[in-house]
Amino acid sequence: LLGLGESMFETKKILNAKNVLVNGVARSDQKFAVGLFDVIELLLENKRFRIVFDNNGRLVLSEIKNKGSVEKISKILFKKMVKGGLVQLTTNDGFVFREKKSDYKPGDSLKISLPQKKILGGFELKTGKTVYLINGENKVGKIGKVTAISGSSKSREKIINIDVDGEVLKTVERNVIVIGDNSTSIDFGKVFESEEK
Repeated sequence: LLGLGESMFETKKILNAKNVLVNGVARSDQKFAVGLFDVIELLLENKRFRIVFDNNGRLVLSEIKNKGSVEKISKILFKKMVKGGLVQLTTNDGFVFREKKSDYKPGDSLKISLPQKKILGGFELKTGKTVYLINGENKVGKIGKVTAISGSSKSREKIINIDVDGEVLKTVERNVIVIGDNSTSIDFGKVFESEEK
């Protein structure tokens, strides 16, 4: 995608040299899975990219600033009490945190420092928050503000009203991730456009 290797042989050579970091950790397996908001760092090129959606709902690489700690946002899917009186939070990308206490709940998001896997803060899913659409018709990858939240029961998801560039969209909770208060709290960069487009 970035044009750094013209063949799998060249790609494996780059990976085996430990020149590629995923969320702050060197990865050499070309089959290692990456997902939304993960950060890929190319040491030799001194560049970082975040995985985001483009306007067509495809995962793409967006170049971000190569300075400071690596941070990403994860959505809380589950919360429960575990042994030792700790609160366990499980996120959409497989992170598991055990805290002495936590006011965050499923649907909220955590801002995480990597590779330390340290919680830097969080964002509650509520009116006024900035969200990122990860599913739904035509608006995947769009950023908007929550204008209203309604309906919630054991058998029914919350309905989220989102203002995206002046247009109010309705979607269900599973289609959004809270990414900040008044604006995005992580660098989304500029979506990388390959020469093939």
